Amino acid sequence: MPTPRRIVLFGNSIFIAGIETCLRGQANLDLVRVDDRSPEAEQALRMLAADTIVFDASSDLPPYLMPLLQSSLNLVLIGVDPSEDSARVFSSRQPLISTMRDLAQVILHP
Repeated sequence: MPTPRRIVLFGNSIFIAGIETCLRGQANLDLVRVDDRSPEAEQALRMLAADTIVFDASSDLPPYLMPLLQSSLNLVLIGVDPSEDSARVFSSRQPLISTMRDLAQVILHP
């Protein structure tokens, strides 16, 4: 059986709680909730070594999330904005782009 992917649900909004409810039944997910207002939030995110962090993009982005992304090898940040019905995905995975074909692959098949 594959190792469960650790998904951190970052924040206390009702929207994040709804996402947690939807993901609860999925196999191979280890869901962890982190309070974004906690003074230990940054430390908790670093210690959890998440595969993915889902946050409410309609609230202010903590200043430590992007540096955390840059220092991680395989982290994916997903900012979900309920007011715009959209999501923004940031990935630390840096594909090797040496040709226009490589660039097209990244654009067409992220």
